[in-house]
Amino acid sequence: MKRSLPMLFLLAICLRPTLADFEAGRLAFEKGDYRTAVKEWMPLAEHGNAEAQRRIGGLYEAGQGVARSEAVALNWYRRAARQGNVKALAELGWICPHQNERAQLLLGAEKPLLRLADAGDPEAQTTVARI
Repeated sequence: MKRSLPMLFLLAICLRPTLADFEAGRLAFEKGDYRTAVKEWMPLAEHGNAEAQRRIGGLYEAGQGVARSEAVALNWYRRAARQGNVKALAELGWICPHQNERAQLLLGAEKPLLRLADAGDPEAQTTVARI
């Protein structure tokens, strides 16, 4: 047990900045400081954080803090969706230009997406309606 405590402490220290960076990005986004949100979320997105990927996709879709690019937004949404991020799947339902690709991405994600739609999420409801 004594040996595992230092390891747990080290793990907690390593994870804390990741959580803090995401929260810092969220707070910056809420204040309309989109450049800072990008700065905080981009490293997380690049390292596989699906929620950060989804949010970076949203920033590119809207052109907030970055040059607007639907192609780049789609790329980030796809990356998050492949990890099972249901909100990213819903976003793809809005902007994905190819219905076949939408259907393919949603294949296997149907149950979580339906649960989200049943819970009243309007993006998920729209995505389900468009399938």
